[in-house]
Amino acid sequence: MAELTIGIKGEKSVAVTNENTALMMGSGSLRVFATPAMIALCEGCCAQSVESALDLEMTTVGTKVDIEHIASSPVGAPILQNLRERQKKNH
Repeated sequence: MAELTIGIKGEKSVAVTNENTALMMGSGSLRVFATPAMIALCEGCCAQSVESALDLEMTTVGTKVDIEHIASSPVGAPILQNLRERQKKNH
């Protein structure tokens, strides 16, 4: 197992599709990138970025979300998620 350290970086991208819009996910009435889809992208990016530092039987879980969704992105728009690990907690 590699060491899980502060400063790990990650990146993940998706395109806005009909399936990840607020209208289809039930979180709104518009065909724009849904906040639940944005949170799933963030959690997936986090999990992927630390995967090599975890034992095979370990995984990550999201326990707190503090996020701002400040602009809408229509179907077809690219979405890019960047992250940098700022805190390490052992549970």
